[in-house]
Amino acid sequence: QELDTIPAILRNNVDQSGDSTALIYESNKITYATLHELVLNASCGLSKLGIKSGDRVAFWLPNTPAYIVLYLACMQLNAIAVAVNTRFKGSEVADIVSRSGAKSIIFWPLFKKANFLEVLSSIADAAFNEVESVIIYDEEEHDFMSNSYLPSSLQSKKVASYLELINHSGAEIDHSQPDAGCNIFTTSGTTRAPKFVLHSHRSISIHAAEVWRNLEPLIKSNAFFHTLPFCGVFGFNHFSAALSGARPNVIQSAFNAREAIDLIDRHKVHYISATDDMLLALLEADDRNPALPSLTCCGYGAFNLPPEEITLRASARGINLVGLYGMSEVQALF
Repeated sequence: QELDTIPAILRNNVDQSGDSTALIYESNKITYATLHELVLNASCGLSKLGIKSGDRVAFWLPNTPAYIVLYLACMQLNAIAVAVNTRFKGSEVADIVSRSGAKSIIFWPLFKKANFLEVLSSIADAAFNEVESVIIYDEEEHDFMSNSYLPSSLQSKKVASYLELINHSGAEIDHSQPDAGCNIFTTSGTTRAPKFVLHSHRSISIHAAEVWRNLEPLIKSNAFFHTLPFCGVFGFNHFSAALSGARPNVIQSAFNAREAIDLIDRHKVHYISATDDMLLALLEADDRNPALPSLTCCGYGAFNLPPEEITLRASARGINLVGLYGMSEVQALF
């Protein structure tokens, strides 16, 4: 059976592995059956908010279960997830939201003390002309649901919380189509503004299956560890491969080397992908030799150091490295 849409992969996981763990975040675990239920609820909530097939939804959100639930819910509706880097400044966020024609924007107002509300306030009203709704995710007791918390440019928009969306219920919605667009990633280039790269359900699903076939001998029945952000193909393809293999997803919202080591140890993670500076931070934070003993190997991208240097440093601590290739146009983890 060809699983050529994201919802088809999720339904297959529920049929085959519904009781197995899908998401691990802090002390919480969610099974694939529960994940599917949350996704169906959220898709009903998004539909009632006005999101429909072909609409762009801007994901300005760090790695959280909410990112995965809302992403999969958008796929059910055949909406297109627009990845927005959480490190982007106001001008960059404005450019992506306006140029993509996003109908909705999802964000965490005070993520790790990063004031996203302040960034939004710096953006000219015109950037949000196409935006019809705002979705707020928060893990603390803030009351962000009052429009008065939002910058003036967004106070006229419909506002919903993540908790509201996952508490909707209704019949399953699946408007996904294999050749319809489902993801927009940004990529650097020679032009002033980032280019947009649109991927279809089929291109995401096929690539996820190929990456999973390559990684299965390393990961076996164990978990994927996600610290690379889902907003880029490097991190996103980690998740899509895990979904294809129906494996657990251990999620870290922001990279912290000491916390990452604890999670890798606790869940006996066999494989991770990382940037070279992340890898150096892990080596520095782990005084064992070999470092990160559960790892069979680590895939890495050489963004800051020559590959030979990072390979020698890791090898000296007992970590085998695999060089990775990828870019937004063709996805990552080649």
